[in-house]
Amino acid sequence: MTMRRMTGVMFGALLACLALLCAATGRAYADPTSVVYEGDAKSFVFLPESTDLFRGFKEVMPGDELTQEITVENGSNDVEARIYLRAETIDERHEGMLSQMHLTVEQDGSAKLFEAPASEQGGLRDWVCLGTLQPGGRADLRAVLKVPVEAGNELQGAYGEVVWTFMVEELPSAQDGGGILGMPRTGDEWADVLVWGAAAIVSALVALIAWKRCRSSCGKKRQP
Repeated sequence: MTMRRMTGVMFGALLACLALLCAATGRAYADPTSVVYEGDAKSFVFLPESTDLFRGFKEVMPGDELTQEITVENGSNDVEARIYLRAETIDERHEGMLSQMHLTVEQDGSAKLFEAPASEQGGLRDWVCLGTLQPGGRADLRAVLKVPVEAGNELQGAYGEVVWTFMVEELPSAQDGGGILGMPRTGDEWADVLVWGAAAIVSALVALIAWKRCRSSCGKKRQP
């Protein structure tokens, strides 16, 4: 498989959780959540202070249709950011429950990024570009979760995890010679290191992770 490397690319992973506790009534709309790329700090910030972007998908009941608004922002003052999104493979422990939930994700009220059972990767199997955001720019996502009316008692207290990975590429200005972070572009290979639970520097790659768990994972990144 042809690999491509991007110098100075920022990778971040977050864990978005769907907790289904079928004993209480879920709200149709939840407070919005945000993931912000802070270019000066070379890090992601999640608002509210949690990596759970699906805060509204909790304590749901059969027949619920819940909506979560998610904002992706470029918080940098001076660099453009090209942001990508990908859905990771669902843990087999959660497939049975999530397969009964239908998830739709739209961008900016029109472009449909995902429409499938929550247990699948759907249109987010490969990297999807959310756009090139100017400093202060944003992309708005809307996730809608539908719970079937016929969902049974076996889902009571059930818990599922949906993992989304964000990738951010800083775009250089004309003054720095066409490189990222002041470095020239060097070749066409993807770096394939993704570190969970810590921040690490591998050559020109910076892996920035928000979900603090002691585990590591490697995976090849496909060309968007």
